[in-house]
Amino acid sequence: MPKIIFFAGHDHDTWEKTGGKGVRTNLEADGVYEEFDTNYIIAKGAVELLQKQPGFTVLFPQQDKRRMTLKERVAYANAHGADLMIDVHSNASASRTATGAAAFYWYNSAAGKKVADIFAKHIKANGLPTWSGGTYASQATGWSSFYMLKYSEMPAVLTESFFFTTRSDLENYLLNPKVQKVLMKIHANIALEFFGKKALDTALDSVVLPDGREVVKIGSRGADVKYAQIALGRHGFETDVDSIFGKDTDQKAKAFQEAKGLVVDGIIGAATWAELEKKPQPKPVVSKPAQKEEEDMEQTAVVINGTADAGTATLLAFQLGCGVFFRKDAEKRQVAKEIYIAGGGKGKIKGDKLIDLSGKTRSDTAKNVIAKLK
Repeated sequence: MPKIIFFAGHDHDTWEKTGGKGVRTNLEADGVYEEFDTNYIIAKGAVELLQKQPGFTVLFPQQDKRRMTLKERVAYANAHGADLMIDVHSNASASRTATGAAAFYWYNSAAGKKVADIFAKHIKANGLPTWSGGTYASQATGWSSFYMLKYSEMPAVLTESFFFTTRSDLENYLLNPKVQKVLMKIHANIALEFFGKKALDTALDSVVLPDGREVVKIGSRGADVKYAQIALGRHGFETDVDSIFGKDTDQKAKAFQEAKGLVVDGIIGAATWAELEKKPQPKPVVSKPAQKEEEDMEQTAVVINGTADAGTATLLAFQLGCGVFFRKDAEKRQVAKEIYIAGGGKGKIKGDKLIDLSGKTRSDTAKNVIAKLK
């Protein structure tokens, strides 16, 4: 009987202790989104779904939200002889527009790649956006050398279900109860399909996005299909406006997705809707000469050392209405006149005014940034 183990990334008090793995946001009643909360909701929901399926043993040592180090988690999974490990997370980035879900697997694990592919397939099938095509091979060194994947003795994936540092991902997916339920089923389907069982039908959930739009695809009918057909025509991909998502609409949707650099699957989900609802861009008549560097320079910017510093720094940038830059770029050229430095000190950063929020540790830096937000 296959034995599956689930973990919810981080701990219930990670934000309180470190100021990381979360963001301040008015989307939550207490003003803070903590990554662990949705990790736990999704993992617990997937576990409960699998426990109803015959032929599985399902382990979830964090059922009571107990704290566990990475070493303790891997040791627990290995000691209990798990046949598959699923570690549930949501992502973070210095970019305020990063979007999508992906599953990380160990670079030389064919079984891990198979598990990650199942996750990506179901994300795409539900019209949800992917990051890096939905899968990413973790390497032996560097930022993607995740402990849970490196030291586990069974096929394993670390799923990143959207970016909590991007407001649209946070609002549309991570805090959307309908999408949470779909993600529970997708995580359960990882185990079901990997062990040759029939997957749960996530399409029954009929994902409705916060703006009221439905995910539509070939075979769909109704007002949202009609609106999509009109929008496709507006962008130069004309199709019959008959409220029926047939072969021609499918072909035009795929052509539109290819033109916009989206996943080409014909499914009009959140990412495709976002592009369809933009005003068509007029063709440029004459290309203008590049402006001088001084004219292009931003007034304010936030500079970070790496993605681990992105959580609170991204929120500060959102409050200031500015961009986030990596240190290596800010040391090569002046990215803004006024620069807030979140980690690593001033160093060789160029700017007219430097506000250094760096602390002795990453936790201290996060606290300094949070204090600046108040």
